[in-house]
Amino acid sequence: MGQVIRPHLQSGGVVLCDRYADSTLAYQGYGRSLDLQTLRMILDFATGGLWPDLTFYLDIDVEAGLKRKKTGGDEWNRMDDLDIEFYRRVRSGYLEMVAQDPARWVVGGCGA
Repeated sequence: MGQVIRPHLQSGGVVLCDRYADSTLAYQGYGRSLDLQTLRMILDFATGGLWPDLTFYLDIDVEAGLKRKKTGGDEWNRMDDLDIEFYRRVRSGYLEMVAQDPARWVVGGCGA
């Protein structure tokens, strides 16, 4: 973080990440029901308070997303074996984060 991302931003650069702290909140906080306030404190410490200016969230129905994963040829991993309620909580968590800070989020649909 401090060696690459922050110096790049300070020099006027742009950083794109495919996952960041919001994913931790969605999967660990909302999905696994860990304490959100504690997670936010840990993430603030771990990131040095660096949060995205803009986050793109590609939304898809949970069942459709899992079906795509199974038939898409990508490697199946232990996260993919979690129950569907877990993924519903994760999706709801993302949508809640969007509602809490709509100016930072761009939401697009991924179709079915």
